[in-house]
Amino acid sequence: MPDLRRSILIAVSMVALAPAGAPAAMADNASGALDVRMKAELSRLQSEQHHLEGQLAMAHEIAKLQSHINQMRQELLQSLQHSNGYSRHLSSRTPNPSLSRTTEPVPPVYAQVQPQPEAMANRTTNEPLSPINAEAPRSSSGETEIQSGHVADARAHIEQQIEKLRAQLSTWVGGGVGSRARTGTTGLSRLNETNVNAAASTTLGNLGRLTVSASNVHLSAGGQPDAADAHLVGSAPAFGFVPNVTDRATGTGFSLLFARPDLQMDIGSTPTGFLEHGLTGGIAWQPGGGPLSLQADRRPVVDSLLSYAGMYDPYTGSNWGGVFANTVQIAAGAGQDPARYGSLSYAVLQGSHVAANHRWSVDGGLRWPVATGIPDEQVHVGINMLFMSYAKNLSFFTLGQGGYFSPQTFYRPSATVDWEGYMGAHAVWKLSGRLGWQTFQQSSSPYFPMDPALQAQASAVNHQYPYYPAQNVSSIAYAVTGQLAYLFAPQWLGTGWLRMDNSRNYQDTVAGVSLQYYFSPLSTPPAPDSLIKPWMTPQ
Repeated sequence: MPDLRRSILIAVSMVALAPAGAPAAMADNASGALDVRMKAELSRLQSEQHHLEGQLAMAHEIAKLQSHINQMRQELLQSLQHSNGYSRHLSSRTPNPSLSRTTEPVPPVYAQVQPQPEAMANRTTNEPLSPINAEAPRSSSGETEIQSGHVADARAHIEQQIEKLRAQLSTWVGGGVGSRARTGTTGLSRLNETNVNAAASTTLGNLGRLTVSASNVHLSAGGQPDAADAHLVGSAPAFGFVPNVTDRATGTGFSLLFARPDLQMDIGSTPTGFLEHGLTGGIAWQPGGGPLSLQADRRPVVDSLLSYAGMYDPYTGSNWGGVFANTVQIAAGAGQDPARYGSLSYAVLQGSHVAANHRWSVDGGLRWPVATGIPDEQVHVGINMLFMSYAKNLSFFTLGQGGYFSPQTFYRPSATVDWEGYMGAHAVWKLSGRLGWQTFQQSSSPYFPMDPALQAQASAVNHQYPYYPAQNVSSIAYAVTGQLAYLFAPQWLGTGWLRMDNSRNYQDTVAGVSLQYYFSPLSTPPAPDSLIKPWMTPQ
């Protein structure tokens, strides 16, 4: 500004001292010089204004950053209350209900993890640290004392949460192989399954995760049934001995899954090489991530080769079996210590040339957290009660029967335990167990529930009452499930699982391994509750 005033004075002096004949020219020259100086000064002022505006914007950003740092400091101080000598409890969140493919009711969402109001499925970064009757030590000034060891523990925990989020968001491809063995009568209720799976998964921005998979499935009933058992397959009771029974099946199934925190949807098919195959799918919704979940799905009944893949009857030249359960379920839960949960479901079961059936089930229980004193471990114990009832007993293998467990009443009270955690920086594990008592009642059932003519013919041929007898059974019920994941390299995760279950009228054993490649490097495995689900494990 002083330079500008000096320029103006010089211009005025030049005009005043100029000869009489040149005032106009001098004035014009002075005016032109003044315009140049003024334009230069204006440009400089505009540049300074832009600079100041940038400084102001930066100041606003610094203020926001400082506020964020203060918030993080408060969270860090809170987390320190649970490090080195103070109980640290990681509260899990409520997942979406799993879309099970078995005839037993889908476990309610609160039967698996402790609920939180902000719970969301596959969300591993929102695990608040809850104080358990403890306060952090305070100095004479009233401020929380921060020791270097506490800070290191808290920093490690925060870094672990970041890694969990990275694993959650990473694209991955993988595959695996699994085997399932179900006890039973050779050629009929026995089932051996081998499953080779390939999958790829990625996130769609902020919308959710999309996973596509294909599974090649081979089923075997263990061979041909003996002569006595073969008389109770297909239409044999009405016509005589069946020379060849369908005892194996092979096919490839596909599925497409979309999942987000409060919603899961999938569509797929049972293996297309099976005699009977069809579409599968489902939707599970947890409004607002809250305590209520709603689910509807269509799943194959995988109890036997007949119920899963279908069989061929040489006398009538027709296939039968391939049963699907079309289920709706509502589940809810509340509380933390204990967590209370319950579910109610209704299913319509239908198959090709199989009598229609209906199922009601009620499941509920309580779960308590158990403090272990070990960071990054969670233990829950609980009690559970399952009741279910089918309208018809269609457990057998003649035409019209479905070959799946379908008692008229089934009760199973049990005690449960769940234990999960990390082993070092590269391994994560989950263990679950159930021990209780089961009792069920099955009514007598006609050989041919859909064909009165064959039923009458079976009575004339065999000169006996053509009904399967009723039965009442009580026994110990147990289930043990284990899963271990190990990070071999920053982008390679291996998983193995094992499950043994004698619930219902058979014993099921499942084992398998899988390998996943993550496009984003990981420093720790995913959280236990976000591991890849064993795709062929009955729940």
